[in-house]
Amino acid sequence: MKQIVYILGSGRSGSTLLDIMLGNAEGVFSCGELRRFSLHGGLSRPNEQRVESIQFWKKVSNGLDKILPELDRTNLKKLCHEIEYHSRFVTPWQLTQDKIENYGRYVNALMDLIFEESGANWIVDSSKYPGRLLALLKVSKYPVSVVYLTRHPVGVVQSFGRNDVEQPGKGFWAVNYYYGVNGLLCRIAYHRVSPDRRLKMRYENLIHKPEQTLSAIGKKFGMNLETSVSIAAAGKPFQVGHLVDGNRIRLENEILLRSDEQIFNWDMKSMLTRVLNCIWY
Repeated sequence: MKQIVYILGSGRSGSTLLDIMLGNAEGVFSCGELRRFSLHGGLSRPNEQRVESIQFWKKVSNGLDKILPELDRTNLKKLCHEIEYHSRFVTPWQLTQDKIENYGRYVNALMDLIFEESGANWIVDSSKYPGRLLALLKVSKYPVSVVYLTRHPVGVVQSFGRNDVEQPGKGFWAVNYYYGVNGLLCRIAYHRVSPDRRLKMRYENLIHKPEQTLSAIGKKFGMNLETSVSIAAAGKPFQVGHLVDGNRIRLENEILLRSDEQIFNWDMKSMLTRVLNCIWY
């Protein structure tokens, strides 16, 4: 049976890393943030330089045009944003039946093509958005399992404060607000998933105990992750697949898992972040 693994969480939570690690297992295809496929007009992110990845997503995009010839990229981009973005939690009445049906046709056609082109039995989607998860649960013809990946809020705040990364940063108060609101929405979406298809994990366990973390995911969802577990145990690099979008590490050919102990300062901002947002961690 072909199935989808959805990685839920906040930005800078390690979702792309987990996506890549899972994608090294036999029969598992790592997609990255698949919600951005429509944003990029059905192609990989413009700064992608790997020819194989570019060609893969072009094949998928061309196939989608054949299956859904009436597809309008601009309208699709708007539709996906309206259905998947956080605002769907406060304006659910805008999701009319025809919009849901059109979205469902698009999503299932896209998944069909990815399964066909990759030859995989599992697709990993690290889009993170809780709104997209709820939409997938509603329209997907494939079973959806969820890994809710959380990261210590101080680590998220520090990561968003960096200026040497691809994604735009956020200020201290903006990150804490984002982490808090997103945490609440993720919690709501997570509990809409059947208990046998959901698993909550911490980023810190992923980097410090990768074998145990991957094994727990495989056991929970019935995935064969022996190859990924072996790579982690041997300290070898993970091969990066054809991620359509995500963290900057998606542009590498391979990544070596770093398990450095992260040390947080006990300054006023870090303490305030703990008070405000450790509830979601």
